[in-house]
This record gives sequence, structure tokens and C-alpha cells, in this order.
Amino acid sequence: MFKEIVIRLFRYSGILAIVAFVSSVIISVSFNPWFSIFDNAFSELGGSKASMPYIFNYGLIIFGFFMLLFSIYAIYISSNKIGTVSGSFMVIASFYFMMIGVFPYDFNPMWVHVFVALSSFLIGYLSIIVCGVGLIVGGKKIMGLILLLISLFSPFAVGFFSLYSAALVESYGIFVLTIWILLLTFFIKKAFNTQ
Repeated sequence: MFKEIVIRLFRYSGILAIVAFVSSVIISVSFNPWFSIFDNAFSELGGSKASMPYIFNYGLIIFGFFMLLFSIYAIYISSNKIGTVSGSFMVIASFYFMMIGVFPYDFNPMWVHVFVALSSFLIGYLSIIVCGVGLIVGGKKIMGLILLLISLFSPFAVGFFSLYSAALVESYGIFVLTIWILLLTFFIKKAFNTQ
């Protein structure tokens, strides 16, 4: 009984992660009317220019924590090495997401924030690409192809959106994570066939 409750909590923690991120952005934007998704980076909501930056920064830490729980769930439902590697990469990405809140936008030195922000998304993309391969190998070809396509399309999306703003680039990253979370939460009981 207790084990089932814990598994269910971990299973839905990905949804809680997305809710935490979106909520922190919406609340932060309501206190910072200068913010524009077309001109700024989400991280600016956690910088010294922002009013109540702790809302966004704590939101990212909570987001990363729930992503960590969901990553453990992703490892749990996998039954081959590819799935385990994918979930393990996302565990690492989750810590980097939390670190974005710890080292906010204008942290000195600035490279620390840039490093953790880039690492979180790059490792997250790598995790989703590996998951896509694992799903294909495990017989879930359509879901695997969906994840592979949206992940492999990322450099083009990032290149296009970066012409406008970092927030649009980050939004695409969150979109990819959301698709991964929804597929593993609602469409896959056992993600990979035993090998």
C-alpha cells in the first residue's frame, strides 16, 4: 500500500513540476510588468532587477525537485539499460534546474548561471533523445519517434527562437519536457520491454 502511494506520487510529480514552473512564471510576471516573453529570458524574473525574485527562484528549485522525483519514476518503469540511462541523465538535469534557482540571473560570476542553465536543458534533451531510442527499441515506436523528432528538432527551434528571445527558447525546452512527462505519465505503464 505504502509503495503504491509512493510510486503514484513519483508518477505524477512530473505534472507537479510543470505546474510549479508555469505558476512561478505567471506569478512572477504579475509582479514584473516589464517582462516580455519576446524580449527577455525567464531567468530575469529571478534577478536583482525583478520584484520578488525569490518567487521564480524558489519555483525553479521546486520544479527541479519534482523533476528529480519523476526522473526516478522514469528509471523505475524502465526495464532495459537505455531507459535507465535516460532517467539517470534526467536526474542530473534536475539538479541543474534546481541550481538555476540557487544561482540566479545576475549571480556573480555570471558564467555560473549560464553554465547551470545551459547544462539543464542540454542534458535534458540528451535524456529525452535516449528515451526515444529506448522506446523504439522497447517496441513503443510511435512514442519513441515523437520524442526523437521534437528533441532532434531542438537545434532548429533554438536557432529560430533565439532570433527573438531566450524565453522563447526556454519555452520550447519546457514544451519538450512536458511532452516527455505526459507520455511517460499517461501512456506508458512499463516503458521498455525486458531485455
